[in-house]
Amino acid sequence: ASTLLFLQTDLRPDLIFDIGASCGISTHILFAQAPTAKVTAFGPRPDAFVRLRRRMENMPGPHQCHQAAVGLHAETVEFQDQGVGTARAHPKEKSFPARVVTLEEGVIFNQDAKLVLKIDIEGEEKNLLPKIVSQLPASTVILLETHQPLEEVKTYADSSLKAGYRWSLLRYREMPEFGGPFADWILTGPSVCFQP
Repeated sequence: ASTLLFLQTDLRPDLIFDIGASCGISTHILFAQAPTAKVTAFGPRPDAFVRLRRRMENMPGPHQCHQAAVGLHAETVEFQDQGVGTARAHPKEKSFPARVVTLEEGVIFNQDAKLVLKIDIEGEEKNLLPKIVSQLPASTVILLETHQPLEEVKTYADSSLKAGYRWSLLRYREMPEFGGPFADWILTGPSVCFQP
């Protein structure tokens, strides 16, 4: 349900970026609500990526999916597949090598774009968001899933607040059995009106 919250804004996106797309359920739902948008999705888990690619092949338009995580530096790292989410692994744990890519400024940071950016913050994305938020178009809606305590989220929320984003907490669940807490947020850019 939180994926559809951008419909309560006045934004009609022409770009959708899904960072942490997993098997593409949210990607597909977002596209169904904005069928003229160009979609780019990222996910490092091999089994989930097969399903993501299959879903995106059935979506009309020039879309892209990448079997990769997104970070500040292009590299290859070891990830642990935890089922619910994926996190960087210690070398001795069951893991898989994952490619990490950077976002291309010429695509995502076009200031005239109307952007929906969905990010599932499993690890390094919490360092990515503060670095890119001031460069995003003013007409941006960020759908954010966090897995850190709220106090930790506040440490990387500061840069987006300074850039004029408004934060609304949609849902919070402790769920320690799944590595919680889980929190869903909507962040609306300076040029976006949100009606909760």
